[in-house]
Amino acid sequence: VDLDALPDATDESLFGRGVTDSSILAQNLIRICVSALSDNESFVYLAAVQTLVAIADARPSDTLPLLGLGVGVGQLRLASSLSNGREDVETLELSLEQRVKLTEALLFAIRRRGQGVFAHGQSMMDMMLYGSRRGGDDAAA
Repeated sequence: VDLDALPDATDESLFGRGVTDSSILAQNLIRICVSALSDNESFVYLAAVQTLVAIADARPSDTLPLLGLGVGVGQLRLASSLSNGREDVETLELSLEQRVKLTEALLFAIRRRGQGVFAHGQSMMDMMLYGSRRGGDDAAA
């Protein structure tokens, strides 16, 4: 899969609103990687961490806040395409082990973004602290 060919998505694609085919592909890859984070073999979960970082490189505006949400609240809401062309949103509950490894992926992605991470800083902090964008309907009380 050529992640460089995937266009960067808008924030609306995070939770299934206005999801594009490339967004669904990226979220399906994220789903596979998050599943691999629970593997006991280090080469499996480290490959998953590096793949998550590559996805974040290709699609930072939706992947970085999504990873922040997974670290902060232990859940990921990912869109998937159904055979009839409709989108479905699946919520993944993350184990503590998966959250720790997802944190590692987020840290690598932040380091690779360098100064560019500041463009996503507010949305990432909101996801980790509040579970969604500040003032959103999903914000934790």
